Amino acid sequence: MAQSQPEILPTGVSITPLAEPGTTLQFLNPGLPTLPDFRVGMAVTSVLSPDGNTLLILTSGFNQNLDATGNVDPNTSNEYVFVFDVTGPSPRQVQVIQIAANATCWALSPWDSMMDCSGPWTDVFTKVNKPWSYSPVVPDVLRTTQLPLPPATAANRLRQTRTVRAFSRPPRDASYWGEKMAGLDFSRSDHLDSARFNRLLWAGLKGEDTPYPTTRSGSDLRRNRQRLLAETIREQERRKAESSEASPEVKGRVEPSK
Repeated sequence: MAQSQPEILPTGVSITPLAEPGTTLQFLNPGLPTLPDFRVGMAVTSVLSPDGNTLLILTSGFNQNLDATGNVDPNTSNEYVFVFDVTGPSPRQVQVIQIAANATCWALSPWDSMMDCSGPWTDVFTKVNKPWSYSPVVPDVLRTTQLPLPPATAANRLRQTRTVRAFSRPPRDASYWGEKMAGLDFSRSDHLDSARFNRLLWAGLKGEDTPYPTTRSGSDLRRNRQRLLAETIREQERRKAESSEASPEVKGRVEPSK
């Protein structure tokens, strides 16, 4: 292959493997006794040892061969780990290790020559069909919209515990959020004006009169979680009580803005 001739990938992108000086291409031959000319494809992972002397190449489990009856031959259909000595000017294959299909190798240990591999992924599945059920919980705020939701039942509503009541707020209606979020691009993920979006969420959920934090406290919220949660619940209850006294309760179904 000439260096000036790129290879076209299935995605339409082209690469030139031999463009880098000193680059070589080698076939991966596992040296199967019954198939001495069999070349393995689909190298999916490679890892270099910490000392830079050994290169491992893992192939996928789709390197399959058929027996005389047309069935997959398990003796010649495996994944392979090719071990190369890369201390010289050109990689030298020194060993081939056959492993069960669907295994995964992660890395070489920096302390010794051990290679870390997992077992076949099929080991984490079961062939026993066990009965199970799933009951989705529908937040009350969604019932203020025109979404096609299942009828409200005790099974699909949040239990009104003290914590739930403390953190539930009179929800902003769809027209509020539609007006505030106007101009933001929700057509694909991670394509928002994050700074503006965060401030809008803060104002809508914490209250527009609550100052937006400009510095992080650095508090470790993993410590004393029960005490912190209890304090937060009491603070939420106090705010809700003050809000109820300041404005009368408005009941009714809120329709989303068009």
